[in-house]
Amino acid sequence: MIGNRELTRIQSMVLTRAHPRRMVFEVIGWTWGVYFLWNQHWMPALGAVLISGFAGYLSTKKSDSQKIAQTTFGKIALLHLHPANISIQLAGLAGLAWALWNHSAIGILVSFSIILLGHLFGWSRVSEAFRLTHYDQAT
Repeated sequence: MIGNRELTRIQSMVLTRAHPRRMVFEVIGWTWGVYFLWNQHWMPALGAVLISGFAGYLSTKKSDSQKIAQTTFGKIALLHLHPANISIQLAGLAGLAWALWNHSAIGILVSFSIILLGHLFGWSRVSEAFRLTHYDQAT
């Protein structure tokens, strides 16, 4: 429960991804995925990401989303559900896949920058200390 309301299915799914054990599996999978994509082997890249994601899922499938929501990782995970965060990060991820495939160093840098810019919105959901009074009133 977040505040007084129950978690939605999407919130629960995002929260289980915020478990440190699952994050380790996903970083391993994405690291290998980047390696394979750089070498233009998209099937092993996809396999590495999917297999690591499934291993991470198995390692955390019995975790309690409600408890994770109260942790710092959980709060940070929920801020990723802000529509601006999702849109900007997906655009950056698509650009990153293209840049890796084409060995474009500037494309990789621009894509990572876009992905990081996608983390700008919703921080007041993590802590009131991050609230910008002139901006975050609408969020």
